[in-house]
Amino acid sequence: MLENHGNGDILDSVDKMLSLIKIMTWKGIRPIIYFLEKSFEKGIRLTKKNEEI
Repeated sequence: MLENHGNGDILDSVDKMLSLIKIMTWKGIRPIIYFLEKSFEKGIRLTKKNEEI
């Protein structure tokens, strides 16, 4: 969702993402955003069952 909001801007820094998040809304509501500093392993995918949730 955030990548669509930036009109193709490259999200290459935390500051850039936070500036876009501040003005982002969905159906007139601002989303609740959590900043995680955790790195995720490559190649991990959701199962079909989890994608449907």
